[in-house]
Amino acid sequence: MDVFMPKDRNLVYMVSPVMLEEVVPAQVMWSRLGITSPPPIPTVLNQIRLLVNLLEENDRWNFKYGSIEDVFVSIFSFLQDNYEKLSPVVADGLRNLNLVPVGIGTSCVKPTQLFFSFSQRLVSIFF
Repeated sequence: MDVFMPKDRNLVYMVSPVMLEEVVPAQVMWSRLGITSPPPIPTVLNQIRLLVNLLEENDRWNFKYGSIEDVFVSIFSFLQDNYEKLSPVVADGLRNLNLVPVGIGTSCVKPTQLFFSFSQRLVSIFF
């Protein structure tokens, strides 16, 4: 089993062990110790699936290492950096997950269900 770096905690904390900051070895030892950074895409996708399921069942955020915003910013940054590597089936699946936190608390919606309200008339810019 791989172990992950503290900087990757938001991407894997539900599915894999994360090293404590105090015991991180020199980078030359990482491969020998099974330490991986950044995490593989399947590991992060598994984290996303579990996180979304947890948020659908529970309306309270209790991750002590970061806010819901911190975790989802890390996830979205990772997905943006690795989007070309995702299969079309996986990309479509992500579009249909309640993956975007909204409002107060931990409600999430599908990315395809987001709507924006602008204070200025911007129709000519978008069409």
